[in-house]
Amino acid sequence: ELEQGAGSIRNKTSTVLGRDKKLVLYLSVLGEVLSVSYNQVLNYKEEFMNLIQHLYEKISNPSLHGLAANIIHKTLLNLTKIKLRENKLFSNEENIKYEEYWGGKQFDSDRFEKERLSFKWYIPTNTEVSFAIEVFETIVVDTLSKIEELTKHKDDSELSFSDEFTKNLLYISSSL
Repeated sequence: ELEQGAGSIRNKTSTVLGRDKKLVLYLSVLGEVLSVSYNQVLNYKEEFMNLIQHLYEKISNPSLHGLAANIIHKTLLNLTKIKLRENKLFSNEENIKYEEYWGGKQFDSDRFEKERLSFKWYIPTNTEVSFAIEVFETIVVDTLSKIEELTKHKDDSELSFSDEFTKNLLYISSSL
């Protein structure tokens, strides 16, 4: 979609143009996939870094900057956050009758006992955290240098300056 010009036209509103709708869908889905990919993103480190650079260069519609930056945010969060790998109400070790599932035993005094809390957790490894740091440093260093360049050589177009400045700030804030 990017090669066909999606995301390249600035419109005067925050409305997504018809030609950008597929790109919005693809970026949204990609962000969600990356948010639950755990360590699988490590298999595509170079591709991921190239994608982020490609999105930065090709998307000039301010309505889509947030979506592109959100991919960074979701990936960094995925790589560094301790979270449950499963979404079950009860762990596999518990023998609970079907009738007891209703209400999730929310009022039982033993609901926080160790045997009831034996869920599978995702704990980031050093490799994952190191890649997250690499992504963070690359994005922040690049965008800070672009902001510095923008402020030194501010062109006549206030709109262009504003768009680029905002895009860079979005990329930085999404990396935090």
